[in-house]
Amino acid sequence: MEEKLKKNGFLMLEMFAICALFLGGCVSMPGSDLGNLKPQVEVLEIQNGDCTIFGKIHVPAGAECAGAGTVEKKPVIIMCHGYNGTYNDFFDDCDFYAKNGYIAYSFDFCGGSVYSQSSGRKTTEMTVFTEKSDVIAVYNYFAARDDVDAQRIYIFGG
Repeated sequence: MEEKLKKNGFLMLEMFAICALFLGGCVSMPGSDLGNLKPQVEVLEIQNGDCTIFGKIHVPAGAECAGAGTVEKKPVIIMCHGYNGTYNDFFDDCDFYAKNGYIAYSFDFCGGSVYSQSSGRKTTEMTVFTEKSDVIAVYNYFAARDDVDAQRIYIFGG
């Protein structure tokens, strides 16, 4: 795993995220079952104008989802892939964060990859401005959810 992180240049981000987990009090304690429970993983599509952003959301096991009544607000980590990447580049990372109390979401930029499952934009139409628009749409979606602590939304990029 460490070799993969070094290869992708994410070692520093991973170290930062782990420190943030400890400082934020979201790491499961020894003897806790939280880290052993499998997160809920579902497809989540978010509209951005005429585009549909495809991604997968990882929710901590046992957490109430938005719309289910009274819920505990969770921090969110939004994972953004690099050039010609996809949401799947961060599947293991999202699972790790969800096992430690975060809602984690990785998505495909619209037009961001020939393998993208998002729709509404060709790869030749994607720019840093369209990527910014996608990130803002994802951020706004999570900021409006009842189960999200809007003061603790983090964006990581690859």
